[in-house]
Amino acid sequence: MVKNLKAVKHILNELNYVLNRRQKKGAILVFFVVVFRACFELLGVAAIVPFLQAMINVEELMDKEYVQIIMHWGGMYSEKELLPLMSLGLIVLYVVKNVYILFANFIQYDYSTKVKKSLSINIMKAYMSKPYTYFLDVSSAEIVRTCNADTMQVYNILSNILFILSELLTIIMIGIFIMGAEPVMSIQILILMFVMLFFIIGIFKPLMKRAGAKSMQAVVQKDRAIYQAILGIKEVFVTQRQEYFIKAYETAAEDERKLNRRSEVINLCPDRIIEGVCVSGLIGIVSVKL
Repeated sequence: MVKNLKAVKHILNELNYVLNRRQKKGAILVFFVVVFRACFELLGVAAIVPFLQAMINVEELMDKEYVQIIMHWGGMYSEKELLPLMSLGLIVLYVVKNVYILFANFIQYDYSTKVKKSLSINIMKAYMSKPYTYFLDVSSAEIVRTCNADTMQVYNILSNILFILSELLTIIMIGIFIMGAEPVMSIQILILMFVMLFFIIGIFKPLMKRAGAKSMQAVVQKDRAIYQAILGIKEVFVTQRQEYFIKAYETAAEDERKLNRRSEVINLCPDRIIEGVCVSGLIGIVSVKL
């Protein structure tokens, strides 16, 4: 756990070094956008509870003080007037919530792509300022990888950090709300989630790390095959080695495809595992109580 925290701290320090002042200010704006997104998610969960309660036992809902205040302000006198209003309000809330979430996603990815673009341009400028002799000892594939693949990794890190931050804030807010309603059940589910979290970190993190490293190496091999063939095209035709470079590129591309497929599948597993275990645990806890 301490090692993981150190790794996160290292990543944040690297981002702090890479981002300029303007981009850091943009990160603060994106943070507040993410916070409001979490608030909308919480509101969506909180609003559905009284609606479901009204469907199950409308008399109990009618006795609540806040419902009496709403009915008094709205000039309503029965549940037949209240339920259509609640339905309409819930529909409007979910439409507004989803529109805002789309807007928040746009802001997040707009920020990440701008950082990627700025970083790749700065790297290109740095290479162009080097003397000619510098390029005699550096592989063209390595230069292209640094400008493209490495900046893409920064983009992926930023996108994943913003995604995790968004989901984490949402979980915390909804967790606090549920704990207020069912504290004992919430603690039991929370314990179950932490157990699954340590299980996932222990199993899936090493798999993702190995797949990512191998995928990066496959990208380097693929780029190398392209640049060696194109830059030495005269020698390639003279020596009739077209098939050699095609085969080298095809092999690297197939390795990259398999590794990317593996990474994506592994990446999708934790969500499904946590959801399945938590829902199953919730059903089990409720069944035991009954």
